[in-house]
Amino acid sequence: MSGRIMSNHFILEIKMTLKVCLTIGIIFSIISCAKTDYVNESEWIYINNTNKTIEITYGDGSFVSDDMNFTLSPGEEHSFVIDSYASSSDLSAEDYRSPYSTHGATITIDGANEVYFLGTSCDGFDGKLYSICDIKEYSPVKYGTNRFRFTYEFNDISD
Repeated sequence: MSGRIMSNHFILEIKMTLKVCLTIGIIFSIISCAKTDYVNESEWIYINNTNKTIEITYGDGSFVSDDMNFTLSPGEEHSFVIDSYASSSDLSAEDYRSPYSTHGATITIDGANEVYFLGTSCDGFDGKLYSICDIKEYSPVKYGTNRFRFTYEFNDISD
């Protein structure tokens, strides 16, 4: 008889333990579902309005990127899309950073005059971004919720 009582008591303990585990699992599921991630899509367009060939390299040249390393002949344009997650369902253009803002960009004009523009992770960064590294240099267009198109134009400098 005592074996039967002990096994009933054991079964009740297992049921209680399972109920507690289930309750904890449900609570964690509710908590993790409370935070929502939103999709963020940005299209980056680079237009060469000059009569020179412009080569853009991500960072100082040590980074490999199929999209962010490219050459623009006169009159050409290049674009790529970056998809990521955002914590807001209503981003503005000011919430974005240039894809080159972190590691900078090297720009070469007609195979010479190579100039490296610092990004925020570069040694010597002075708190200011320049050229294609600075989001303020782009023309933004919002074309949907958390969807933006940023255009950077290279133009001849007139004397």
